[in-house]
Order: sequence, then structure tokens, then C-alpha cells
Amino acid sequence: MYDTLDHETATLEYAGLPSDAFRSWNFRLQDRPGSVKLRWRENPNEWDLRRDQHLLSIKPVWPGQLDEWLISDGNKFFHLKLRKEYEGLRWELVNTSNDLLAYVINDYGYDPRDWSFYYETDLNNDDLCMAAFFIIVQYTPVILKRY
Repeated sequence: MYDTLDHETATLEYAGLPSDAFRSWNFRLQDRPGSVKLRWRENPNEWDLRRDQHLLSIKPVWPGQLDEWLISDGNKFFHLKLRKEYEGLRWELVNTSNDLLAYVINDYGYDPRDWSFYYETDLNNDDLCMAAFFIIVQYTPVILKRY
């Protein structure tokens, strides 16, 4: 992920562990590393995101429905919702009061490779949530193949 000045701000890379079958990933957001792991081998849509002593769970709100996700650390809850619009795709991150915190739109129609992030509020205290947001958006090509 790059900022408006083309500086890299986040990365997501396969951890490359033997016999892992793409269940473990490493990320870096604002020069702070973390990891993402599939929670259950049988369910490819529930993930745990870890950095330092913090754990965040990422899972669909409804089983098998990948257009709305729940992001939680056990105390705070966020919803990530995919909207299909005339211009293209839009992911929205909202809190439990349904306040829009941030959104992402794809830059070229329905092409899920390039995105622009917009923040409606300061999320510096929830940058781990932003990492989860980033990861799910990167998962979009998988989601689109299922719909």
C-alpha cells in the first residue's frame, strides 16, 4: 500500500512456511510488523491478526457470505461492508454505531488490484483494525470469484 506521495506504508506477504498452504501471512503497517493466520483449517474465512500482545479476529458476519466482515479485539467491534456501485467496488469500515470511519474504492471500475483509501476519522489508535481492513480488501479477488 502506498500513500499519496508513493511511499510504501504497508505490505502483505506470504510467510512461506512449509506445508502451510497459504494459511500464514506477514504484514507491516507503518513500520510495525505483524502476522495473520487462518484460525481453522476447515474454514478459510476466519483469521487471527497478531501484533505484539494484541489479537484481532476477522470473520464474516454470516457464514459463507463474504461481503460483510466483523473485526474485533473482544472489546471493540467494527464492520467492514462491501458495496457494489455503478462506478465500482467500495469497502466501508463502520463502528457499532454505524459511523463511517474509513472507506476504500477501487481505482478502475471493478478491477480489484488498485484501491484508494479515505479516512473519515483519525484511526491512529486503531491501526491494527486498519491492517485487518487492508487484508480483507486484498482478499477481494477471492471474494469476487465466489459471487
